[in-house]
Amino acid sequence: MFHNFTKVAAATALIALVAGTAHAKQGMYGNVEAADMYTLLAGSVFVRQLEDADRHSSEVMTLQVTFFKKDGTTATCAASDGYVDGVTGSAKWKPVTVENERDRERYPLMEVTAIDGTGYGLHRYDAKNGSYEHFASIRGKWRHISTGHIQSDIPAAVYTMCPDFPSAESLGTRVNTKQTSTNYRAMVAQDPGERVLRPDLVSDNIPERY
Repeated sequence: MFHNFTKVAAATALIALVAGTAHAKQGMYGNVEAADMYTLLAGSVFVRQLEDADRHSSEVMTLQVTFFKKDGTTATCAASDGYVDGVTGSAKWKPVTVENERDRERYPLMEVTAIDGTGYGLHRYDAKNGSYEHFASIRGKWRHISTGHIQSDIPAAVYTMCPDFPSAESLGTRVNTKQTSTNYRAMVAQDPGERVLRPDLVSDNIPERY
């Protein structure tokens, strides 16, 4: 299954990218302002289970790890449980504030650009445990893509899956040597990671109405 997962897919796996798709409107919003999104994510690691894999098999849980670089790019590694031939990709990321003049409101989204297009994501962050839900704009509707968490250290499994992934030292962080499983739930059971907990960055003023 996973051997069909290409480098293009790795580059865009952080967000389901649909070039030209308008921002979805379903009364759903993130809870971190665009101005604070960079503070929350830059230098952090997003670890998640790709739910597309779960629909094919309840036993195969695809693990994806994305490092948000401070220069506005990402380094991403993804692989399926039981496989070690993961792929590494990259994309550009940028927090944006969308202004909807018709509804007279402003709200934050994540803009991600990779080699096959640009798309937008909505994120919900839980500052109590570092969990992070991700929704993507697909054909005008917000679709739940994955649930994961934000941590400051890179799981050791990354370097088994993707030997060409940038070193932790070059990224200004460290390796979590306890997180060796490519199964997301098993990896969290090994060690939850050094979670990023920033309750000061959670906003109750989204959307901003005017």
